Amino acid sequence: MNINSYVSAIACCSCFIFTVVADAAPPRVKLTNHGAVLADGKPFLPLFVWAQPIKLLEQWRVLGINSAVPGEKPEIDPPKAYLDKLNAAGMMGLFGVEMMNKETIGHPALLAWMVEHEADSAKQPAYVADLSGDPAAIWLEGEAAEKNTIERSEWLDKEHPQLSGGHWLTTEKGGTGQAEWSFKVEKPGTYHLWVREFTKPWANPTRWVLDNNKPVETPRDLPLSGGGTEVIDLGGGQGVAWANYGEVNLTVGKHTLTFEIAPGRTLGNPETEPGKDAIWAVDAICFTTVATHPPAKPSEPQPIRLPKAEKDSYDKVKTADSNALTWNVLTAGFYGPYSKLPMRYYEEFIRWTDIVTFDHYPITGWNKPDRLPEVGLATARLVALSPKNKPVWTIVEACDQDLAWTAKDTRGPTPAEMRAEVWSAIANGAKGIGYFTIAFNPFRWDNVTAENKAEMKRTNSELTELAAPICLGDTGKTLTVTNNETADKEAIGGAIHAVRKEYGGKTYVIAVNVTRAPVTPIFQLADCRAKQAAAWKENRTIKVQNGSFSDTFEPLAVHVYVLD
Repeated sequence: MNINSYVSAIACCSCFIFTVVADAAPPRVKLTNHGAVLADGKPFLPLFVWAQPIKLLEQWRVLGINSAVPGEKPEIDPPKAYLDKLNAAGMMGLFGVEMMNKETIGHPALLAWMVEHEADSAKQPAYVADLSGDPAAIWLEGEAAEKNTIERSEWLDKEHPQLSGGHWLTTEKGGTGQAEWSFKVEKPGTYHLWVREFTKPWANPTRWVLDNNKPVETPRDLPLSGGGTEVIDLGGGQGVAWANYGEVNLTVGKHTLTFEIAPGRTLGNPETEPGKDAIWAVDAICFTTVATHPPAKPSEPQPIRLPKAEKDSYDKVKTADSNALTWNVLTAGFYGPYSKLPMRYYEEFIRWTDIVTFDHYPITGWNKPDRLPEVGLATARLVALSPKNKPVWTIVEACDQDLAWTAKDTRGPTPAEMRAEVWSAIANGAKGIGYFTIAFNPFRWDNVTAENKAEMKRTNSELTELAAPICLGDTGKTLTVTNNETADKEAIGGAIHAVRKEYGGKTYVIAVNVTRAPVTPIFQLADCRAKQAAAWKENRTIKVQNGSFSDTFEPLAVHVYVLD
């Protein structure tokens, strides 16, 4: 089982045994009405690593990490031992619900229970034909042939939502045998014989017989419906499309249709020499009295797991320990170009958790470094979707993940890019930061460069020092940023992401340039009497006049200003 599968299992498994904690001590962690985490009554900004073994916890602690998600299987890193190690190191744990037992419920190092992990990944909607436009249409499922001597292809016959009924009648290699379907006709007349099948330019011809009529063989240049524009890509070099086999006259009563595979597979061009091995598959057959094949019924994608699974895990956590916190992890599917699901699903995913988290890796996950601004923009979107009492945590990329599906030249983030992702998340309302440090090909728990680790240590130190204003400093007082126009199309709304915080009698402005070009923004703060802004940890001050000040930002630069 790979690490993603294991961690997904952590989030999804609901088959666990636990006992309700009676007369428990006051909870060590809790949430404020504004979505801040308090640990032992003090503001706590989670800075966590995703899916790490116990043997690396000390390494991450030295870099300013204060929380961790276990990564190894429980038999390798027992949950109680993991929590004890965290507790001894002054860190906290984010565990999956299947690790709940007498030893882990109420453990002082337990920060929250994960009730779901990326359940919002969209699965393709099931294909269903709409026959309403032709009441006389006759539908036959390919895999439901009443007589069938065709040898099934294991490679082709995989369940897929874009196949009618999820499967099709398949064969390859030898390509011998016959399939027969019987059907009844209630309305006599001329029908069009449509076959939804493996794309014919790359498959064997079909020899078909209606009742006892003369066999007909499809030509090698049989066109696909729509000229090939309607082909559905099933992945793995497989496609399905409709083809018109011609017209037939049908009388009232029972009929039979027989298919067999004609030798000589077409190899993309009907003029080239046919292939010797066979590839052939039939998804569905439809006789229509109209000249077109039936369209697909409109359908919408669904999440791979419905929100009810998250609710069930949430309920079990609260039954075991009503004071325990829960968290989930979403994809960026609620944001812009990644949006696939109806938003009502996100309303439910957000409802059944105390803490809402998402991950997004534009550089190493999508090979799109120019999309770096999306990390902050997606954070802002999730904050807007979530109630104020539910913190939003953002998981950022810390390394080259060496993913199998990305181009060979895909890289990980530079230190400046990683830093900008973290601070843009904070500037857009995040109250927790996670780092994804794993690479997959080959597998490594830690693929973070020395340079990124140095930046991680610096950034985490700064975030920890600013934990109180970040967590507790939400304010209704406004901050307006102007003069931050950019040619960067991905930086929607401007080059600068910024937030205003009020804490301990001071005003904090956290700002980051999410673009690759310098910019000199103007910050305007309402209800501000300060005369100067101190650039935090930069040993310089900036004049403030009528609540307004300006500063220059180099590409991806971060500045924090403190105004008394």
